[in-house]
Amino acid sequence: MNLLNRLNKNTNRDSKTGCWLWNLTKDRYGYGIIRIDGKNKRVHRLSAIKFLGLDPNTDLLACHKNICHNKNCWNPDHLYIGTHKDNMNDDDRKILKARCKQGHLITGKVRTKHGIRRYCVACNRLSNK
Repeated sequence: MNLLNRLNKNTNRDSKTGCWLWNLTKDRYGYGIIRIDGKNKRVHRLSAIKFLGLDPNTDLLACHKNICHNKNCWNPDHLYIGTHKDNMNDDDRKILKARCKQGHLITGKVRTKHGIRRYCVACNRLSNK
C-alpha cells in the first residue's frame, strides 16, 4: 500500500474545520506519527513534503497555519513551510487566545529542557502571594 493510501485509510476528515485528523499513533506532543522504514515520521511533515514541496533534507518546518489548532491535522491547506522562528511566532499568536481554568489569558512562557512551557501570569502571581 502506498503512503498516501495509508494516510487516508487512517484519517478522519472534520467537515466543520476541514482538518484531516490522523487517528493512529501520536507522539508526546500530539503530532500524528507513522512508521516508515523502521523510523517514526510526523504525518504533517510528510504532507508538506508531498503537497507543498518541502525538501525532506531541509531544516525548514511544516507549520500549522493559525486557522488550525490540531497538531494531528495533515491537511496541506492548513500547513505552510516555515522556520523555527515562524513556528514560535505562530504559537505565540495562538496562545494569546488561550485561557486558563480561571479565565485569564495565558501570557507567560519559560524555556525548559523540553521546550517552551506556557503559564498563566495572573494565577502564578496569586499563588506566590
